[in-house]
Amino acid sequence: MIYYVIFKKLKGKTRKNVVGVCSKYVFRISAIKERHRISQVFILPPYQKSGHGKELIDIIYKISLEDAKCFEITT
Repeated sequence: MIYYVIFKKLKGKTRKNVVGVCSKYVFRISAIKERHRISQVFILPPYQKSGHGKELIDIIYKISLEDAKCFEITT
């Protein structure tokens, strides 16, 4: 299982706040193929409805597409 965490930098500060988390499971289909499953997307309430969930899923989807072993992406 792989976890992805999205942060938001606060204006004028060096600190960052956690905005959300998503997990991805990788299932081996054969020696050369894998199935990636995106699941458990959680965006904290103050940051919901701001597009952070879509941004997180888009990034994970892009990373999976760049993996040569990835045969299929499911949710």
